Amino acid sequence: MTPVDEVLRGLDDLVRSGKVQYIGISDTPAWVVSQANTMAELRGWTAFTGLQIEYSLLQRAPERELIPMAKQFGLAITPWGAIGGGALTGKYLQGDTGRVVETSARRSNRANDIAAEVVKQAKSLGVTPGPISHQLDAPARYSPHIHSYHWRPNGCPVARLTRLRELPDSDRNPSGT
Repeated sequence: MTPVDEVLRGLDDLVRSGKVQYIGISDTPAWVVSQANTMAELRGWTAFTGLQIEYSLLQRAPERELIPMAKQFGLAITPWGAIGGGALTGKYLQGDTGRVVETSARRSNRANDIAAEVVKQAKSLGVTPGPISHQLDAPARYSPHIHSYHWRPNGCPVARLTRLRELPDSDRNPSGT
């Protein structure tokens, strides 16, 4: 593995040369990001400003260390996998197939129970499950830099739509605004 100081030095060179404005890091343990940003601060280098993590109603592990660490360092959080590979849309509950294999934790009994509740809430609000999945994990998002969605001021999710019909609900909250 490349040493943290080498990675930071190279990224700082890119920022100082004007080729990059901000740097971010993805799917990295909190202790490594903390080490890197502390090192950057002490050496006068550019620190990470963004953190991309898997975060959804099915994947809450970032709440233990990554999200508190991001708040401490003022990092923007960009969650990915907000609908759990499609599991939170309820499609696997209906027997549909997809890219998530049956042995995945995203299709466990616990995941199915959560998906069933998301589908239930979506039906009661008259929306598809996608916006419910995004809304329910919104409170833990933190981002001083990114304000892309008016109803989600604390983060900017990475959306991977695989069907055109998913597009209309991808940018609104459950109230439809």
